[in-house]
Amino acid sequence: MKVLSFTNSMMALLSAVSALALVSSGALAAIAVTSATMKSGQTLVTGTSTVGTMITLDGKYSVPISATGQFSFAIDDYHPDDCIVSLKTNHAGDAVDFAVVALCGLRGLTPR
Repeated sequence: MKVLSFTNSMMALLSAVSALALVSSGALAAIAVTSATMKSGQTLVTGTSTVGTMITLDGKYSVPISATGQFSFAIDDYHPDDCIVSLKTNHAGDAVDFAVVALCGLRGLTPR
């Protein structure tokens, strides 16, 4: 029972950190992440950007930014090592932004 309680506490903590990261990231940068999570083996990251035409996740994956400023990543079989992703637009003056990926967990752990 203690393991289950610890797991639930960790999930609540990660959710709170994710929410804090989402709130703070939009205030300082042109990128605002609305969701960053893992589901069914996919890394899903969505948000908006006020600058640029392309956005890159962890320097590996790029998607276009729509005319309304929205972007969306759905990457199969990609697991960030530290459960944090970096986002950068193709706008030269824009800084790198970071987001905590919810429901990520460490690689190699198997729920029991």
